[in-house]
Amino acid sequence: SADVPSVPDEARTWRGAVLVPKDMLLATAHTSKVRIPRIEAHPLDDGNVRIWARIQNPSSHPIEVGVACTFRFAGQIAGVSRGFLEVVIPPAGYYDADFLSPRAGVETYTILVRSLE
Repeated sequence: SADVPSVPDEARTWRGAVLVPKDMLLATAHTSKVRIPRIEAHPLDDGNVRIWARIQNPSSHPIEVGVACTFRFAGQIAGVSRGFLEVVIPPAGYYDADFLSPRAGVETYTILVRSLE
């Protein structure tokens, strides 16, 4: 099982300036069942990066999805996956997923969402 860090509610803010290191790239993938209207990358003081993604259910019925984030570092071919969360998103609702890189020096990250139905 993946080690997914817990973030206190007071840290779950969507305000302020979002700084993305100029060398960092973004790749996203998602199913046709969800929307990802917002993704934020927040560099932290220790060099790690916290990624926030709002996963939205546009349908009129609940959906079950798996959400993960993969980080890649310089010279690395395979990414380091941070968690695979199984969540049920209510009709017209959303889920705010967050992932913390395992170390500093992130070059790319990928948000993955797949249907579990």
